[in-house]
Parts: sequence; structure tokens; C-alpha cells
Amino acid sequence: MRSSDLTHQRRAEIIYAEFTAAQSKLQSNTINRINYQGGGSSAQLVVDVAEGAVFTSTDTNLFTVPSAPTGVNLLVLDVSGNFNLAEYTLSWNVPTTVGGTPITYYTITSNYGFVIQTTTTSAELAVPYHADTTFTVTATNIKGTSPSSSTIPSAPSGVTAVAATASAVISWTPPVSNGGALLSGYSMVSTPFGLQTALPTATTATFTGLTVQPYTFAVFATSYAGKNSASSAQSAPVTPLFSGG
Repeated sequence: MRSSDLTHQRRAEIIYAEFTAAQSKLQSNTINRINYQGGGSSAQLVVDVAEGAVFTSTDTNLFTVPSAPTGVNLLVLDVSGNFNLAEYTLSWNVPTTVGGTPITYYTITSNYGFVIQTTTTSAELAVPYHADTTFTVTATNIKGTSPSSSTIPSAPSGVTAVAATASAVISWTPPVSNGGALLSGYSMVSTPFGLQTALPTATTATFTGLTVQPYTFAVFATSYAGKNSASSAQSAPVTPLFSGG
């Protein structure tokens, strides 16, 4: 009967049955309600206040492990410190599903063996510098630990294109999340097909070598973890100008 998919109310009813073993210690008329009280690792039955009695049953079947933290984003603050240390800020979002009980702590782990725990959703880190350093985050509650956060960057957004002579000027908004690793660059893809790249610090670049026909453009980001984001939405079509050559 201790199925984890039972509702909180049903679990409270089951705990009430467990409570009857202790009922002989109270007057039979002292129990006036069943009330599930979430929080911590227990469910509680509240009895008559005059008796001052509360029966607590530890029941972790009421809870589940959290889902993975989302929106992990790594920013580099300084790479010129002593001992070749790089200073970073790492931030993330609370898991979409916390499991019915508060998050106890988050664990940050890097691909170079760095591990730290925190109770907040951001941390300032000083670790030996590697261009491909990648951080993942897990969330832990009383039931257990979530899967690790995704290392895939989110897609760039807001892609626009402006026609120029035999080219187009492409602009975009960087990903909201880089997946816990610094970006190594962007790729611009045209339709009809063409591919050109841009620096990781860029938010605009010129796509050259185009002919006089309509083109649309999309952008995706690549991180030093070797992960590619999903493609952005396509830009509105533009037709490059004739070069006269």
C-alpha cells in the first residue's frame, strides 16, 4: 500500500491507519481531523490541540527526486589571476520539478574534478584555467539527487538579416544558457545552403559570396564542451544586392 504514486491525501489516510496503534494513549474523541503537512521528510496527522498530540510518520514515498537544474550559464570574470586560476560565475534555474519537498543543496562538478556544494542558484568559482572547462549541476532533496544539468547551449534567438552587396549582415541574440561551458563560436547557415562561422564574442557578422536570390539565415552556437545548440529560428528572407562585377 506504500505506492509512491498515491496522492498526499490517500497517504495521509494510510498514515491515519498506522496512527490507530497509538490511539489508545489518547481519548477516543481527541482526533478531529486528518491533515497532511508537507515539508521536511514527514507527513503529519494533526489531532485535537487540547491534547497537544501530533503523530508524525516519516514517509518519503510522498516525494520524488528533483528534475535536473536548467538554464546553466557560465561567465568568465578573469583568467589572469595567480596560479593560473580562472574566476567564473555559474548560475542556473531551480529544477522544474523539485519533488514535493525543498531542495537541500546543489552540487557543482567540473570535467576536471572540481566539486563544490551550495544552497543558492549561483556560485563564484576559482579553478585552474582550461578553455574546455565544463560545469554541471545536480539538485538534491531528502529523496535523492537529480540527473545532471544539460551541457547543450540553448539556441541563439532574434536572428535578422540585412541585404548588402553580394552579402547579408546577420545579427542575433546570444543563448540564454551556454550549458556550463564557454562558447567557442557561432555558425551561420543560409538557405539555399551555405555555412560560415563567427567568433564567440560576436552578435553580428557578414555572410559573403551570395548571389541575387532570396536567402534566409539561422544561427547555432558551439561550446568548448563540443556541444552544438539547436538552430535558431530562420530570419526573414532577404535578397542580396547585385555586385556589378
